[in-house]
Amino acid sequence: MLTNPGLLNYGLAAPVLALTGTPAAPTSTASPAPSAPAEPAPAVPQLTCALDPGQDPALGSVLVQPLSAKPGGKQQPAPGQGGVSTQDVPQDPDYYPVALGLMKLVTTSTVRKLGAVATTSPGAVLGGVYNVNINTGDAIVTGDAFFQPAPLRALNFGFVPLEAKAEFLPVTYHEGAKAIPLVGNVVGGILSTHLEVMVRLSAVKVNGVTLDVGPDCRTATPVSLDLIGPFDAFNGGGTISTVPNGGFVLPGFAGCGATEPLDSLLTGLSSGPGNQSTAVIAVYPTSGCQEPDHNNCPVPVPPAG
Repeated sequence: MLTNPGLLNYGLAAPVLALTGTPAAPTSTASPAPSAPAEPAPAVPQLTCALDPGQDPALGSVLVQPLSAKPGGKQQPAPGQGGVSTQDVPQDPDYYPVALGLMKLVTTSTVRKLGAVATTSPGAVLGGVYNVNINTGDAIVTGDAFFQPAPLRALNFGFVPLEAKAEFLPVTYHEGAKAIPLVGNVVGGILSTHLEVMVRLSAVKVNGVTLDVGPDCRTATPVSLDLIGPFDAFNGGGTISTVPNGGFVLPGFAGCGATEPLDSLLTGLSSGPGNQSTAVIAVYPTSGCQEPDHNNCPVPVPPAG
């Protein structure tokens, strides 16, 4: 049973054929002569087919709509990860849910204290739904966001090399949550959304020397992000950023240090206000990128700097 809206691709693999023979019908009404004992049936031959080089096995695609995606119908939003639900989607017949194709995203974040820039590999928003108001054209976008880890490099105090890997996790990742619930408002072509994420550090090195921060060195409280920017779900996507809202505060760290406490050190080096984050969102319509593996789709271009 399919539970998430999106594009369902289907196709056929190369077939394997088994051939069997059918005995010929008797041609005479005379009594048959006594027959010799039956011989064992020969092995059934098989023919294995193969696709031509470069042949596409796809048969077609089907757009899977939400369970109640019908004109005038009400969409019952499914609960997100960690008990968070898309409860902000209006239960109103004026809102029409449209399943979106794959949304890929690349984020670039700056940490003011460190003077560091971290750009992720492409992540994805899955199960995206564009709940459009048929009267105003405004909409509410929902989905589950998955961010890739980002390498972080800086010169601490202007001359000491520092590097780390930063992961962006849902608030309830300790409970097994994998996705960060996304709910955004689109008004006049401008998308605004609020995200709560945890940042976890690993692979920390100072001047080339590994700093053992332990398995769960993370922000003590969630990072609160308010992003805004132009967005068109049916014409490529858009770019949203914390810049118009003054950036975000990086909280202090907790749980850091396998053999010695490192919370204060990492908090002093990096935490504070004035940081920025930008996300480039590329939306592939159902007639566009149809790769089952989103890694085979084109990569959105991250912002300069």
